[in-house]
Amino acid sequence: MKTITMNRLIKNRGDSYLVAVLLCVIIPFAVHCGAEAPSVTPNPLYQSVNPTDPGTLSPQVIGIYPDDGSTDIPVDTSIVIVFNKPIDISTINPSTINILSVTSFTVTPAQDNRAIILDITNPPQFGYNQTIDITVTPSVRDIDGNPLLTNYTSQFTTGINDSSYFLPKIVAISRFPQPGATGVSRDIGFVEVTFTKDMDDSTITVVNFGFSGPATSVTKINPKTYRLNINTLNYNTTYSITLSGSIEDSDGNPLDLDGNHTWQFTTELDPATIPLSITALWISSVTSDSITIQFTTSKPVPKNQCYAVYDTNPTVTTADTHVQEDSSSDVTTLHTVTISSLSSRSLYYIRAGIDTSGGPPVEILSTQELSVYTNTDAANNSVLTNEVNDQNGLVVLQTNGPASYVFWASNQAGNRDVYGQFFDSSGNAVWGANGTAIVSHSNNQEGIVAITDGFIDALVLYRDGNNLYAKKVYDNSGSLHFPWPDPANDSGDQGILIATIQAGSSYSATLVQEQPQIIVSGIADMPDDGVATNLLYDADTDFSIYAWLSNGDLLLTNVAGINWNSDTLANQGATPVDIFQYVLKSSYNANLDSFDFYIADNISFSGLADSGTTTTELRSSTDANFLLVQPGDIIHNETNNEWGLASGAGTWNGSYYLIPIDRTLTSLGDGDTYRIYTNHSTLLTSEAVTNPLWDKDPSAPFNPGTTVLENDIVVNENNNSVAATYAYVDTIDLSRDTNYALRLTNNIMDNGDIYSIIRMPAGVTVKGVGYSTGVASFTLNDTYANFTGWPVNPGDIVFNIDTSISAMVISVTGVNQLTLSADIFNATNQKYIIYTKRAFLVSYIDVGNNVMANVFNIADGSLLHSFAVCTDGINSNPHAITDEAGNAIIFYEKAGTIYAKKVTATGQFFASWGVSADEASDPGRSILTGYSIVQVAPVKNTGGAGDVYLLAKNTAGTQFRFLRINCNNGNTIFDSTDITGSDPIMAIDSVTGQINRAIIVYRNTHVTGGITYYHIEARAYGGTSWGPIIISSNAADYNCVQPVITMANNTTAADNFYVSWFDGRHYGTNGYSIYMQRYNATPAAQWAANGIFISFPTSFGYDYPLLLKLLYYYDGGSPYGALPLWLDYREYSANATDIYYQKVNDSGSFP
Repeated sequence: MKTITMNRLIKNRGDSYLVAVLLCVIIPFAVHCGAEAPSVTPNPLYQSVNPTDPGTLSPQVIGIYPDDGSTDIPVDTSIVIVFNKPIDISTINPSTINILSVTSFTVTPAQDNRAIILDITNPPQFGYNQTIDITVTPSVRDIDGNPLLTNYTSQFTTGINDSSYFLPKIVAISRFPQPGATGVSRDIGFVEVTFTKDMDDSTITVVNFGFSGPATSVTKINPKTYRLNINTLNYNTTYSITLSGSIEDSDGNPLDLDGNHTWQFTTELDPATIPLSITALWISSVTSDSITIQFTTSKPVPKNQCYAVYDTNPTVTTADTHVQEDSSSDVTTLHTVTISSLSSRSLYYIRAGIDTSGGPPVEILSTQELSVYTNTDAANNSVLTNEVNDQNGLVVLQTNGPASYVFWASNQAGNRDVYGQFFDSSGNAVWGANGTAIVSHSNNQEGIVAITDGFIDALVLYRDGNNLYAKKVYDNSGSLHFPWPDPANDSGDQGILIATIQAGSSYSATLVQEQPQIIVSGIADMPDDGVATNLLYDADTDFSIYAWLSNGDLLLTNVAGINWNSDTLANQGATPVDIFQYVLKSSYNANLDSFDFYIADNISFSGLADSGTTTTELRSSTDANFLLVQPGDIIHNETNNEWGLASGAGTWNGSYYLIPIDRTLTSLGDGDTYRIYTNHSTLLTSEAVTNPLWDKDPSAPFNPGTTVLENDIVVNENNNSVAATYAYVDTIDLSRDTNYALRLTNNIMDNGDIYSIIRMPAGVTVKGVGYSTGVASFTLNDTYANFTGWPVNPGDIVFNIDTSISAMVISVTGVNQLTLSADIFNATNQKYIIYTKRAFLVSYIDVGNNVMANVFNIADGSLLHSFAVCTDGINSNPHAITDEAGNAIIFYEKAGTIYAKKVTATGQFFASWGVSADEASDPGRSILTGYSIVQVAPVKNTGGAGDVYLLAKNTAGTQFRFLRINCNNGNTIFDSTDITGSDPIMAIDSVTGQINRAIIVYRNTHVTGGITYYHIEARAYGGTSWGPIIISSNAADYNCVQPVITMANNTTAADNFYVSWFDGRHYGTNGYSIYMQRYNATPAAQWAANGIFISFPTSFGYDYPLLLKLLYYYDGGSPYGALPLWLDYREYSANATDIYYQKVNDSGSFP
C-alpha cells in the first residue's frame, strides 16, 4: 500500500503515472530485469475513424520490458507485458505472443492479470547479440473475450558473450526506500531490494546488506526479492545501504556493483521541532456521492481533530461544512476523511483542517484547495442503452433537419447486433429504452456506416463476416420501420447483400442519381404548326426535288377512279416546302391521313377535243403540244371533271394528234375542254400520322429504333412563352418514322418550338417539365409550373436538359419555385425535367484489392449497376462523396498516395479527370502523397456542380492537410499545406446559397512545466477563413483529446458551432471528463472559458477506450442545441460498456 500511496501524490503529473504504479508492483516479481525499469507512456485512447471498426472495448498493451529498442539485454531475461485491462491468461501462449525462436514459456500473472511475466523455457536462453522480435497478436483476449484490435510489436537486442552482462544486478526501481528519498518515516520497518537473478540465501545477510542503521534480520520474499528488517530510526538522519560484492546468485556469480547497489535516504524531521501544519493534500477516491481525501500533517495529530472542509463555491473558509475524520484519538501524520451524501456529477471545493481547541470550526486550514467533481451515476445524463454486455461502435447520423439517428453494436445477445435509436427534432429518443434492433442475427454484425437519403430516412450498412449488407430505416410515428427489402420485415432480416469485400477493408456510401440521356435536340419545323386539317405527310418523298413546285399547284387525290379531287397547294412560308420538305399544305382536307395523290404544276396546256375523241383517246388536229406528253402525264376533262393519265406518249398520225388514256373517261367527247399537266409527280402515297414532330435539321438524325427509341421523352419549351409540355415517342414504325419525323403520344409541337429528346433511366416516374423563368442560386423558378399540383416532392430529381446537370429537390417553396441541392440554373429559358428516382452508391474493396462500386435504387434496394472503379494496384480506404449533381467522386489509397476518380451512377468515367472512358485499369487522378484519407465532404458551389473537401493526415498522424478539389476536372483549388495537429475532424456548414464553410477541430501540443500536453484547436476554411483558435487551454497541465464538432445548423444562426472533447483537468480523481463549448461566427466562445462540464464517461485509473459523438437538435431557440453521446463506464462493475447522452441547449444548460 505504500507504493499506491506514494503514487497518489503524483497522480496529476500526467498519464505515465499509471504505468509507474503497475511496474512498481510488477517488477519485484520479475526475473532478470535490466539495470533500469522501463518507462512507458500509455496511450489511453482508442479513436475509431475507420468505419469498419466496431469501436469495442479492446485491450491494449501499454508497457513492455525489455523496452522497445533496448540493447545489451541479458540472454536469460524474462519478458514483462503490461495491459490496460485484465487479460484472460488462458489466451497467453507462444502462438498468441510470438517471440523469436521461443517455443515455450511459463506465464506468471500480476496486478490482477493486468500484467504477465514470461519466463522463457525453450530455448533456455536467447543467443548473444541477437535481435529479438515480440508480437502480441489479436488472439490475446481480455477477461470479457475482447481481442486486441491489432498486432503489438516490440524489439530488443541481447548483449555480447561477456560474463559481466550476466552477473546478478539490482533492479533499480525496486529499491525501497528509493534513492534520495526524504521525509521517510522513522518507523518504516524494512529496506527492500529485488535482484535480476535467483540469489543464494546464505550470502544475503544483515552484514552484506551494508545498512548504516540498526538492522535485525533478513526476510526472503521470493528467490529474487529480500527484505532487511530494521529498528526504529532516528529523526532527520541520512542512512545508507551498500550491498556487498559477497552477495552471490544461485550459480555463485557475485553481485554486479554497477552503482545501483548503493544509495541513501533521509528520515522525517522530529515532530517536536516542527510547527503544526498540513503538509500535503490529495484525493484518495471519488464516487458518485462521496469524495475521500488524504492529507499529511507536520506532526502526529489525533484523528478526532482532523476534518475535511468543503463547499460548492471556491475559496473554502472555516465557516463552511466540516466532516470529521472519526472520533478516535489515535495519533498519526496520515489522515483520511470521507465526505458522503454528495450530489453526483457536482463540483466541490475542499480543504483539510485541524481543530486544536476541542471542536469545529478548525483553526488550521490547508492553503491548498482541491476542486473535485463527483462521478456520474445512472441518474445523471440520459441512457441511450445500458443493456447487458458491451454496447459500442457508436455511429451518429444527422438528418437534413434537427432529427437524428444513432446506431451501435450491441452484445446483449452474446454476439454483436446492430441497434438504433431515433431522436426527434426536439432531441427526444422515441424508439424505446435501449433502442431497437436493426439487425439481430446469429453472426456478428459490425462496422456500421450510415448515410441519409438526403432527408429523414437512413441507409445503414454493416459487415457480417466478409459480406456487406444494407438496410433502409425510418421513423414511423415513434417506431422503427423498414421500407425494403420487405416492408413487413424485421431485425432478423439481414437486408440486401451489397458485396463480398476484402477482409478488414473499409467501405463508404453516398447518394447518386441516374441521369437522363440527351439523345437529340433541335427546333421543330411544323408547317401550319402541325395542325392536321390541310396537311399531308409523305415519309418517302422530299418534295423539294420538284423544282417547279409553287403556290397554287395542284394536289390531286382519289386517283383510283376518274372523279378526282383537285385542290391547290399553299405555301408553308415562302414556298410550299421551305418549313418541312416532307409535308404539303393545300386546300384539301387531308388530315394527315393516308391516301394516294399526285402533285402537278399548274402551268399546263388546254384545248378542245376534236371529233373522233373517244372515252379512252383524246384527239386534236391542231394542238402540237400533244407531242410533249409522256406516259403518266395527267389529263383532265374539265367539261365533265374527269381525270386520267396518258397511257402512252402523244403522237401525230398524219391526220391528228392523239393521246391514249389509261382509263375510260365516260363523258369525254368531241368539243370537251381538256387540260394536260406535264410537270407532276409520280403516284405518291401519304402516311397517316398523329402528333408529329418534324425537324429537317435535328442535332442528329432521329434514326428511329436505333438512336431514338419508343418511349423516349420529347420536351418542348414552347418558345418560352407558355408552360412547357412533353410527350413520349410513339411506337416506332419505320414506314412513317424517319431521320426527320417522329410520331408522339401527344400533340405538343408548333413550328419553331425548341425541343429535346431524352431517354429516362429505367423505372422513373416523370413529374413534369418546364424551363427556368428566373435565376436565383440553388433555386428553380418557373412562372408556368405547378410544382404543388404535379406534385413535386422533396427528393425528386431536377435535370437541366440544356447543361446535363441534375440536382435534388430540397423543398417545394411555392407553386412556381423549388429549392435545389445544387445550383444548376444560371440562365433563363433552360429546359428541365423532374422525375422520381434516386440511388445510392457503395464503394468497397473486393477480394482482389480492387476499388468497386455498386449502385442501388433507394426506393426498393434493387441493384442498378455494378462496376470496377480501379483495378490498378493494391487499393484501400475508399471514400465516396456526391458532387451534388448526381455523380460521385471516389477517393482511395494505394502505395502511400491518395487517388480519385469521378463516375456517373452508371459507371462512366469523366475524362476531364484524366481518366479514359471505361478505363478501370487507369490508376486514377493522383491527389496527395504521404497522406491518408480522414474525411471527404461535398461543397455547394454556385454556378453548377459542387466541389469536394478532402481532409487527410500524414502517416505519423502529426500533421494534416485540407484541400478543396474542383469536381469538374479534379484540380486542387485550395491546399492548406501541412498543419501541425492530430485527430482532425471537420464539420460542413450546409447553408444553401454560399460556398460551404469547413471547420476543423484537432488536438495540438503545448509544453507546461517541461511536460508536453495536448489541447484542442480549430480552423475554418471556405467562405470566411480563420484560425487557429484555442478551444481548450494551451497552458494547462493536463491533456485534452479526441475533439468532435457539429454545426448548430438552422437558417437563422447557421454560423454557430459546437465543439466537445475529452478533458483531463479532473483526470487524477475522475479520469477523463467531457467538456463542450459553443462558438458564434466571429468565432467567439459563448460559454465559460475552456467550456462547460458535461459528464465523466470513466473514472480514475481506468484508461479504457473513449468514444464521443455530437449531434444537434431543436431546443426551441436559435441556434439549435447540442447532443453529445459517448461510451460510458459508470456501471462497468457489471462488465458492460454503456452509451449515454446529454441534451444541452444553446445557453449551455441541461433541459
